[in-house]
Amino acid sequence: MPKALDLQTFGAVLVISAVIAAESAAWWLAASPGSAFAWSVNMSVFHVFEYARAEPSPLRFLFAPATTPIAALALVLVLAARLLRLRLAVALAANLSFAFTIALAYAATSRMPGTETASLLPIALRPDASGLVALMLAGSFIAFSASHASFLKAIMSERALKRS
Repeated sequence: MPKALDLQTFGAVLVISAVIAAESAAWWLAASPGSAFAWSVNMSVFHVFEYARAEPSPLRFLFAPATTPIAALALVLVLAARLLRLRLAVALAANLSFAFTIALAYAATSRMPGTETASLLPIALRPDASGLVALMLAGSFIAFSASHASFLKAIMSERALKRS
């Protein structure tokens, strides 16, 4: 059970930390627009979040000036839930992080204004953004799977006890 909680916590912390890092990088760029390194970080590492902030994105309402403090609070709550072994709270965080990552991947891969593709599908994923999206998807999917597996295991063991 603790291993499943650790996996669930890892996935949620990974996604929340990426959001905090992306928002911090955006603040850094706004504070020093002449910094070449700030531009590089924003355009190469966190480019996927640029699509999420765009007008047709389903996530645009999540990115506001209060995003970083809210994400930091969510990170503290997830870690506190893990320390207190609140299985349902950690599982909820893992499932929400997976849903957010799926929506972020959709925002990054769906057709945005000015995006051109060389395929028949209206999807374009920049090579520089695919690494971060893949890492977030993998981590949050592992957390999502671990939460479902741990609850299914608990249900099955409870049923086995009732039968005997």
